[in-house]
Amino acid sequence: MAKPMKGCVKLEEMKALAVAWSLKLLVSLRHTVDLIETDSLMVVNGLKSQTKGLSAFYTVLNDVTFFIQIFTSTVLSCL
Repeated sequence: MAKPMKGCVKLEEMKALAVAWSLKLLVSLRHTVDLIETDSLMVVNGLKSQTKGLSAFYTVLNDVTFFIQIFTSTVLSCL
């Protein structure tokens, strides 16, 4: 049976991590954010979805949601 290699991250998890890390950096630098754009429709749909999963992807999306809530008027869009 196939299983993921240790230390490897799925593409959608990596794209969500990139958004989370960039938002974390913006918070630490005390910048404001009005618009978040990403090329990952899966990340945008996951953030807008009411259903939440228990996978690593949804764990990262929870972090992204936390950082988005810090910025009051942030709009999320997909390229």
